[in-house]
Amino acid sequence: MRKLITIMISSLFLLLSCQTVNAKKVKMQEETPNVTFQILPELPKDNIGGVHSGYFNLKLKPNKTRKIRIKVLNPTDKALTIQTQVSDGTMDGQLQPTYLTQGSKQLLTKNPLSKRINVAKNVKLAAGAEKWLTVTIKGGARFKGQQAAAVNLISQSDNQGAIRNRFVYTVAIIGNGQKIKQYQKLKPVKIATKLVGKKPAIVVGLKNPDPTYLTKGTLKTELVNQKWHFFSYQNTLRQMKVVPSAAFNNNLFLGSKRLVPGVYRLKIDFKSSQYHVKRYRYVKITKKQAAFINRNNAAYLLHRNQIIIGVIVVIVLVGLVVIYFIRKKRGKIDKSIN
Repeated sequence: MRKLITIMISSLFLLLSCQTVNAKKVKMQEETPNVTFQILPELPKDNIGGVHSGYFNLKLKPNKTRKIRIKVLNPTDKALTIQTQVSDGTMDGQLQPTYLTQGSKQLLTKNPLSKRINVAKNVKLAAGAEKWLTVTIKGGARFKGQQAAAVNLISQSDNQGAIRNRFVYTVAIIGNGQKIKQYQKLKPVKIATKLVGKKPAIVVGLKNPDPTYLTKGTLKTELVNQKWHFFSYQNTLRQMKVVPSAAFNNNLFLGSKRLVPGVYRLKIDFKSSQYHVKRYRYVKITKKQAAFINRNNAAYLLHRNQIIIGVIVVIVLVGLVVIYFIRKKRGKIDKSIN
């Protein structure tokens, strides 16, 4: 029988730290055994946002090591092995924070928080047993802003080799350094046209250059043809959270619209709890690709025909003037000879 893999990710962001969290799995078959585990993060008293926030939000001092604990429980009658994985915060395809990708190219920092987090690679639990899992955050150099990472706890079980059930708990860890005094702010860095999940889209690459966790964000993206304004593509995303120092893509799906080549102006309007910024870029779109261009190139492409016609007219006028003076000079020479 083909192996079926079920992945269940339980986020702790909205859970009270004083509660035990139960993993849930998608029911594959009636005979699938109910194998699961539970966790209970021990949030410290100085946790930013309080001890009931559901995740670790810590002030990290330079060159000071900090330890936190997570209780892992096995309420079943079978032994379990819990694996751990440390990942940095990135953005998924739905523009939601995710902590399930390791070594992502989205990260803009060379020294992410995950490199300073140490935790046992696995925890073995007998039936009905519980253990404390200690997470050590090494003190690094002084840094500004915030860094986001998480410890993923993974349990995997087999049912006679036919069905595999996978349970994942994600415990986020936000590290806070020195306060940022000035933001570079969200900005577009690239643009392309391609298929996203077999759907045609204009993909706008954005980056959060600041080590700041952006919250309650509203992102409005609009691309308008500068010659025919009724050709436009746009979307609006609300209640966004953007992880610190990360790049991500915003997909403008064409739907039933046709991609019309030409010169466009891209407008990015982003408002969050931290700041409000508007960005403008000119874009050249052809049948096969899209690229940013500067204002001068945009003006040239928009008025290229008029410029060419103007140059031709000037050349013709100069030619006529030259011919006129040549003929006039020849006429004077002929008169002097006669």
